[in-house]
Amino acid sequence: MRKSKIDWNHHLNAQESSGLSIHQYCRENGINPATFYSNKKKSLAKPMKPPRGFAEVVVRPELLLTLDPDGTITISRIQPELIPSILRVFGHALSR
Repeated sequence: MRKSKIDWNHHLNAQESSGLSIHQYCRENGINPATFYSNKKKSLAKPMKPPRGFAEVVVRPELLLTLDPDGTITISRIQPELIPSILRVFGHALSR
């Protein structure tokens, strides 16, 4: 039986999420497996459209080093997990 205007994106997604093999899915949905594979190949060859709209992007420095006029180094905006690495770098620099 030939179906007109099959929503292949629906079938491709439904087969993938069903856990069925392509042959099992096709048998249960009355679809010729060769036609399914052909449409799957076509859908993979299509360039993906970029999503529309805007996405919020938060950019935050991992740390801020400030050298004060009196020689004091101030570290701020630091992620706590970076402290051991920073101390190792300073220790290495001071041991030279």
